[in-house]
Amino acid sequence: MSMMAALIVAVSRLPGLPAIGAPTKIEFTTVLYPVIGILLGPELGFVASLLGNFIAWIIPSTTMFGLLVVPAGALASLVAGFLTGRSERGWLYGSAVLAALIACWYVSPVGFEAPFYPVFHIAALALSLTLGKKLKGLLDSEGKQLVWGSAVTSYVAAMTDSMYGNLAYVGALGIIIPLKEFKKALKAMGVLWAKTGIPKPADYLAWLGLPVPEELTLGYLFMAVLPITIAERVTITLVSTLISIAVVRAFKTVFIRRQPPKESEKSEETR
Repeated sequence: MSMMAALIVAVSRLPGLPAIGAPTKIEFTTVLYPVIGILLGPELGFVASLLGNFIAWIIPSTTMFGLLVVPAGALASLVAGFLTGRSERGWLYGSAVLAALIACWYVSPVGFEAPFYPVFHIAALALSLTLGKKLKGLLDSEGKQLVWGSAVTSYVAAMTDSMYGNLAYVGALGIIIPLKEFKKALKAMGVLWAKTGIPKPADYLAWLGLPVPEELTLGYLFMAVLPITIAERVTITLVSTLISIAVVRAFKTVFIRRQPPKESEKSEETR
């Protein structure tokens, strides 16, 4: 557990990606949380990620918002651990964590402004509910089954981390995060639309026949960054999947090598 926490601290020293509208960054540690949950299980995985993130936070430079998002990775590890652990109800517990976070989104003011923002989080919840029971078996397999199991686990964990971060941002805006950061983010998105020609939320929502939130609202900002969020979480899922596959295979190899020889093998050696 201490090794995983230390790994989080070490990776957190790498330059992360800027977070839109918040005085923080998206750490590369996000790709480690599902792996930690798979290796250590829900309880130890949660503690290891929480401890690693907290130590990384107290090492300069820090922000108060950074403290608020310390539990995000821990929850991702918790969910990954539940989905791939030994408990028969683990898939249910993991799904409940993500479902609770999604429910919190809809009871918040921004949930009414951007009700379609969590569509990919809901997709993750659907995967957790339908495939959760099979993920442990998939990880114990090889080939495509191992890849599929690692990918689903990584995706559900990544979206858990994402939703907690969203809720922390909503709660902190205007209290810990200055409103000028929000306005700066909207301005930056306007420049991005002008330079790249990327459709605005009003454009693609209208094309889909969905309600468009008013501009300069928090819901509008979330819908504006939705394409970026999708690309970011898909990338995190892909990298985390590759790491998970490598780690699971390595642990299987070590486990097999450490297994004591069977009685039949011993008798063959004595002949």
